[in-house]
Amino acid sequence: MMSYRHLNLKMHMVERIPGGIACASGTCSSPFYFDLPVILVASPAAGSIFAGWMGACTNGSGDCQSTMDFNKSATGIFNHAPVRLYGTVPGNYASLQGAYDAAAPDDLIQAQAAVLNESPLLDRPIAVTIKGGV
Repeated sequence: MMSYRHLNLKMHMVERIPGGIACASGTCSSPFYFDLPVILVASPAAGSIFAGWMGACTNGSGDCQSTMDFNKSATGIFNHAPVRLYGTVPGNYASLQGAYDAAAPDDLIQAQAAVLNESPLLDRPIAVTIKGGV
Protein backbone atom coordinates (compact mmCIF):
# COMPACT_ATOMS: atom_id res chain seq x y z
CA MET A 1 0.00 0.00 0.00
CA MET A 2 1.44 3.38 -1.03
CA SER A 3 1.48 6.23 1.44
CA TYR A 4 0.57 9.75 0.24
CA ARG A 5 1.45 13.23 1.45
CA HIS A 6 -0.24 16.47 0.37
CA LEU A 7 1.34 19.67 -0.84
CA ASN A 8 -0.78 22.82 -0.61
CA LEU A 9 0.18 25.69 -2.90
CA LYS A 10 -0.67 29.38 -2.73
CA MET A 11 0.61 31.35 -5.65
CA HIS A 12 0.10 33.14 -8.92
CA MET A 13 1.42 30.56 -11.42
CA VAL A 14 3.36 27.50 -10.40
CA GLU A 15 3.90 24.19 -12.14
CA ARG A 16 5.05 20.99 -10.48
CA ILE A 17 7.52 18.39 -11.66
CA PRO A 18 6.57 15.54 -11.96
CA GLY A 19 3.56 16.97 -13.83
CA GLY A 20 -0.03 16.90 -12.79
CA ILE A 21 -0.68 20.30 -11.24
CA ALA A 22 -0.59 23.83 -12.58
CA CYS A 23 -1.78 26.36 -10.04
CA ALA A 24 -2.82 29.50 -11.91
CA SER A 25 -3.90 31.50 -8.84
CA GLY A 26 -5.26 31.11 -5.36
CA THR A 27 -4.75 27.87 -3.44
CA CYS A 28 -4.44 24.38 -4.87
CA SER A 29 -3.45 21.00 -3.49
CA SER A 30 -2.11 17.74 -4.87
CA PRO A 31 -1.29 14.32 -3.42
CA PHE A 32 2.23 12.89 -3.81
CA TYR A 33 3.75 9.52 -3.01
CA PHE A 34 5.69 9.44 0.26
CA ASP A 35 9.37 10.40 -0.16
CA LEU A 36 8.82 11.58 -3.75
CA PRO A 37 11.11 14.48 -4.72
CA VAL A 38 9.08 17.42 -6.04
CA ILE A 39 10.19 20.54 -7.90
CA LEU A 40 7.96 23.63 -8.03
CA VAL A 41 8.65 26.06 -10.86
CA ALA A 42 7.43 29.66 -10.55
CA SER A 43 6.31 31.34 -13.79
CA PRO A 44 5.41 35.00 -13.31
CA ALA A 45 2.55 36.35 -15.41
CA ALA A 46 3.15 39.35 -17.66
CA GLY A 47 3.64 42.43 -15.52
CA SER A 48 4.83 40.58 -12.42
CA ILE A 49 8.10 39.29 -11.00
CA PHE A 50 8.79 36.30 -8.80
CA ALA A 51 9.92 37.42 -5.34
CA GLY A 52 10.60 34.09 -3.63
CA TRP A 53 9.14 31.18 -1.67
CA MET A 54 7.70 30.73 1.81
CA GLY A 55 6.78 27.62 3.77
CA ALA A 56 8.33 24.33 2.64
CA CYS A 57 10.53 26.32 0.29
CA THR A 58 12.53 29.21 1.67
CA ASN A 59 14.91 30.04 -1.17
CA GLY A 60 14.51 33.56 -2.49
CA SER A 61 14.71 32.61 -6.14
CA GLY A 62 14.81 29.68 -8.50
CA ASP A 63 12.89 26.44 -8.32
CA CYS A 64 11.62 24.96 -5.06
CA GLN A 65 12.90 21.44 -4.44
CA SER A 66 11.45 19.36 -1.64
CA THR A 67 10.93 15.72 -0.67
CA MET A 68 7.42 14.76 0.36
CA ASP A 69 8.29 13.14 3.68
CA PHE A 70 5.23 14.74 5.37
CA ASN A 71 2.37 17.10 4.43
CA LYS A 72 3.81 20.44 3.33
CA SER A 73 2.69 23.88 2.23
CA ALA A 74 4.56 26.25 -0.05
CA THR A 75 3.75 29.79 -1.13
CA GLY A 76 5.18 31.46 -4.22
CA ILE A 77 5.35 35.24 -3.85
CA PHE A 78 4.77 37.40 -6.92
CA ASN A 79 4.95 41.20 -7.03
CA HIS A 80 3.89 43.81 -9.56
CA ALA A 81 6.85 44.62 -11.81
CA PRO A 82 7.22 48.41 -11.90
CA VAL A 83 9.61 48.37 -14.88
CA ARG A 84 9.30 46.56 -18.23
CA LEU A 85 12.11 46.17 -20.77
CA TYR A 86 11.09 45.93 -24.42
CA GLY A 87 13.64 44.99 -27.03
CA THR A 88 16.27 42.33 -27.58
CA VAL A 89 15.50 40.35 -24.40
CA PRO A 90 12.19 41.61 -22.95
CA GLY A 91 11.52 41.21 -19.24
CA ASN A 92 10.07 42.61 -16.03
CA TYR A 93 12.28 44.30 -13.44
CA ALA A 94 11.98 45.65 -9.93
CA SER A 95 14.11 48.72 -10.72
CA LEU A 96 15.23 51.02 -13.53
CA GLN A 97 18.81 50.00 -12.77
CA GLY A 98 18.03 46.31 -13.29
CA ALA A 99 16.31 47.00 -16.63
CA TYR A 100 19.13 49.31 -17.76
CA ASP A 101 21.78 46.74 -16.85
CA ALA A 102 19.95 44.15 -19.01
CA ALA A 103 19.18 46.50 -21.91
CA ALA A 104 20.73 46.32 -25.36
CA PRO A 105 21.24 49.37 -27.61
CA ASP A 106 17.97 51.01 -28.71
CA ASP A 107 15.81 49.07 -26.22
CA LEU A 108 12.80 50.72 -24.54
CA ILE A 109 12.53 50.82 -20.73
CA GLN A 110 9.04 51.67 -19.50
CA ALA A 111 7.99 52.49 -15.95
CA GLN A 112 4.65 50.78 -15.27
CA ALA A 113 2.67 53.44 -13.35
CA ALA A 114 5.02 53.31 -10.37
CA VAL A 115 7.00 55.69 -8.20
CA LEU A 116 10.64 54.63 -8.35
CA ASN A 117 12.86 56.18 -5.68
CA GLU A 118 16.25 55.43 -7.15
CA SER A 119 19.16 57.12 -8.86
CA PRO A 120 20.23 54.67 -11.57
CA LEU A 121 23.84 54.72 -12.72
CA LEU A 122 23.59 55.10 -16.50
CA ASP A 123 27.23 54.35 -17.24
CA ARG A 124 27.10 52.11 -20.32
CA PRO A 125 27.92 53.34 -23.84
CA ILE A 126 24.44 52.56 -25.21
CA ALA A 127 21.37 54.59 -26.11
CA VAL A 128 18.05 53.48 -24.62
CA THR A 129 14.67 55.16 -24.32
CA ILE A 130 13.13 55.49 -20.86
CA LYS A 131 9.49 56.50 -20.64
CA GLY A 132 6.54 56.40 -18.30
CA GLY A 133 3.54 54.25 -19.02
CA VAL A 134 0.51 52.38 -17.90
